[in-house]
Amino acid sequence: MQYRPDIQGLRALAVLLVFIFHLNPSWLSGGFIGVDVFFVISGFLVSSIILDKKEKGTFRFLDFYFGRVKRIMPVFLVLLTFVGLLGACVYVWVDILNLRTTMMRAGMFVSNNYFAHLDTYFGASNQENPLLHTWTLSIEMQFYLLLPLFLLFIRKKYLLPISVMLIIGLLSYSFYSSLFLNQQSEMYFSLLARIPEFLIGVVFAIRGETLQKLIGKHQNTVAWMALGAIVACGILFSEQTLFPGLWVLIPCVSTGLLLLTTTSQVNALFSTKGMVHIGELSYSIYLWHWALMAFVRYYNMDAELGAFQMIGIAVLTYVLSWLSYTYVEKRFRSYANPVFFPRFIALGFLFLLAGAGIYRVNQYLFPIPKEYAMPTFGMDSHDDTFVHAGPYGEEAKAQPDSICLIGDSHALAYKGVLDEIGKEYNFSFWSVTNDRYPLIPNIAPSDFDKEEERQQYEALIKEFEVVKKKSKIIFIASAWLKEITSLETAFTSLVESLDPDQRLVILGDYPKLDRNPIRATRDFIYTENSREIQRLNSPEPQFVLDAIKNNPDQVLYLDFNFNKVSTLPYFNDTLGYYDEGHLNAFGSRKIGDLMEHDFMTFAKKHDLID
Repeated sequence: MQYRPDIQGLRALAVLLVFIFHLNPSWLSGGFIGVDVFFVISGFLVSSIILDKKEKGTFRFLDFYFGRVKRIMPVFLVLLTFVGLLGACVYVWVDILNLRTTMMRAGMFVSNNYFAHLDTYFGASNQENPLLHTWTLSIEMQFYLLLPLFLLFIRKKYLLPISVMLIIGLLSYSFYSSLFLNQQSEMYFSLLARIPEFLIGVVFAIRGETLQKLIGKHQNTVAWMALGAIVACGILFSEQTLFPGLWVLIPCVSTGLLLLTTTSQVNALFSTKGMVHIGELSYSIYLWHWALMAFVRYYNMDAELGAFQMIGIAVLTYVLSWLSYTYVEKRFRSYANPVFFPRFIALGFLFLLAGAGIYRVNQYLFPIPKEYAMPTFGMDSHDDTFVHAGPYGEEAKAQPDSICLIGDSHALAYKGVLDEIGKEYNFSFWSVTNDRYPLIPNIAPSDFDKEEERQQYEALIKEFEVVKKKSKIIFIASAWLKEITSLETAFTSLVESLDPDQRLVILGDYPKLDRNPIRATRDFIYTENSREIQRLNSPEPQFVLDAIKNNPDQVLYLDFNFNKVSTLPYFNDTLGYYDEGHLNAFGSRKIGDLMEHDFMTFAKKHDLID
């Protein structure tokens, strides 16, 4: 296919949309459509090349796949190696293992499947993941595996109708799954949901000449309308837009029209020197910009970037992109096979070395024991690591006490507290806990971000129901997240479902912190930087307070006096939290030691424990 500078300019538009969106989504809330523009361009160009070679009888599968490797892999391996080395120096213990896993998944081009099912409740958020953007490369490489088979083994006269049917069917599938099955995250990262975007490019390649004749002398009008539609989508779409799905047709069809209006004013604009230059660097810009932003956000523990940070990221992105394009992308594409292979193998070895070594390097730089950096106690009765419901506390009893502890990850922290007190005062308890969604029956399906989270919740609710039947005292601890809108109704139903001889005890939440103490100090021992960490009160929601007030005999409230611990989040200079919202195992034990008298006084006053 003849080189077209205007397509490089279109790539520039796509990467600028994405770059601005990633800098600050409020500036261009739909800038993520730049990815869809890239997908359409890829479908158009690659299918045009394959079909042309098919006609000439010169297409070879091995040559095609090897060409994709030469185009995509070398600079990608450089990025992955860079992320691994920098991550070892920036990340903390609990996140470095996730980073290594992400590196390996990205290197195998399956990171889209990994991110679709990734639970980021603990650890670094998506905004801080330097390889989150690699899902697009995974989808692209997966599609490249399928496209030659599709174009070569289906007769030419059937290509268009089958492509159109696939576009309609898969768009309907992604729309239905997002809207009715609560699988929007899965669809966003799904190959099946994204295939229509590539196929739209394929359709424009198959019927390019026919469509160009229909456009005729109206190229300027069509091109400006198409550009306007893409810009409008960038402005009007947002992360709340049901995407991908039917809405994806607007930016994708508009991109296809721009690929056909070869002599329009818009295409002349895209062919200018500056746009072509940015387009040539677009792949490298896409790779580098997000990694840099994510590392800055992670280190500063702030999703918002300051003005100087934005300028620095923009400059560094350009410099790294120019260097990687000039000395990696262009050179590796130009190498003959005997020269390419040893250099490519060397890059692969460096990537594997970085992946294998980042944990050891990180542990050397920040030697923080596991029990201080992540939840470790009570995991056998928690979330997807559930094995059994206990018992905890005094485990030597032949018949465990009729006590249970339920809730979310804050209840997980309280397991250590009650376990410490139980061993001292000879009582035991059962426990079932969950991440994010407290194990209170009847939380609405619409409140779950992912279907597997709902399924996990439903499975644990069954375990709780078993424990509830043999428990006279039910302790509950939760962060009471406001985003779970049905939580009030579910909690009210729990109170109403109590048997006359059962009592519910709400454990007052421990203080939260204004930042992750391990990430702020890179240590678990008190340092000068620790002074900057502030504690925040965590009051219970009004519906919980109302239940206590309206049911004083059956719903009780135990509010520990955390003012006794003036040094929180530290106990004798040792950190008692693994992030800003959760006690670690050491902190839970210490709270148990300090609060055991208050707990037992409360328990005896209300005849909870013999």
